[in-house]
Amino acid sequence: MQRPIHNISIIGSGNVATVLGRILFRHGFVINQIVSRNPVTGKKLADELHANYVDFSGRFHPESDLYIIALSDSAILSCLSFLSGFEKMVVHTAASVPMEVLKEVSNEYGVIYPLQSLNKESKEVPGIPFFYSSNNIENEEIIKSTLLKISNKVTKASNEERLKYHVAAVMVCNFTNHFYALAEAFCKRESLDFSNLIPLIEETAFRVRNTSPALLQTGPAVRKDDITMGKHIDLLKKDQGLQSLYKAISQSIIEFNDRLTDKEK
Repeated sequence: MQRPIHNISIIGSGNVATVLGRILFRHGFVINQIVSRNPVTGKKLADELHANYVDFSGRFHPESDLYIIALSDSAILSCLSFLSGFEKMVVHTAASVPMEVLKEVSNEYGVIYPLQSLNKESKEVPGIPFFYSSNNIENEEIIKSTLLKISNKVTKASNEERLKYHVAAVMVCNFTNHFYALAEAFCKRESLDFSNLIPLIEETAFRVRNTSPALLQTGPAVRKDDITMGKHIDLLKKDQGLQSLYKAISQSIIEFNDRLTDKEK
């Protein structure tokens, strides 16, 4: 069995690598090495974490207990040819990449997936639920104990479960933010101040902390207020794409609410 994790090498220097590296460093882990194709961001992160920097032509640090591949899904697959012969544990941080892609890299492998939108420019680090798995039970316990030092929400998840969480994450984060962007663009076109919507955005997000979103739905669609929806649809006729989205989402709300009502009967 591998010894407990203390010394870590991080492969990558983007948002996930930077935020995760900072968290680990702040909790007493030693970051031995930052490995990155980008010398600018790689050296900057290495300096911040008191680590050494190498690119993919350099040697990986032999004293690391854990090698974290914190790259995008596609980048993980493209860099595997550079990673081989590891005797220590290697993990990646991707949601949609099976952990088994690492079995040719090391006999000790797994995944640590942070379910959070991470931005290295953010001044505050949000709470991060972590999902983990490994190729054997002993390594799972080592990964779990490591993650519990940096997060109070750590859950074992299979490849399929992790992918499902990622789908849900895309809906609550990426899709929601896209609607923010569409609303902001609409406000600009109509000479409205988008900042007036910020309190509503914050209050809507805050409410789901304690109540099911299904019980919080408001608006003309859930009320089946055809008159108001008709006015909105007419107002959006200049933007057929946004108008179609409005119709589709409104219909989805109506159908979803109908299903809930039928279950209660």
